[in-house]
Amino acid sequence: MHVDYDEDERWIAVLRGSLRLVCVIGDEPVTVPFGGRPVLAWETVSQDETASATTVPAHSFVVLDAF
Repeated sequence: MHVDYDEDERWIAVLRGSLRLVCVIGDEPVTVPFGGRPVLAWETVSQDETASATTVPAHSFVVLDAF
C-alpha cells in the first residue's frame, strides 16, 4: 500500500495493487496523475487522451483499476 497526495491541489490517493482510491477535498476539480478504469465514483470523472491522468470533481472521489 502506498499513499500519495498534493497538499496544494488538495487531493490524496491510496494505491494498493492495481486499485487507486483518489479523493479531492478541495473546492475545484483536480487532474491527478493516475489513470485506469473507473470502478466507483461519487461523480463523473474524465481522463486525458492517453488515460494516464484523471480529472476528479471537487469534494469527490473515484476508485480506479489500473489493471
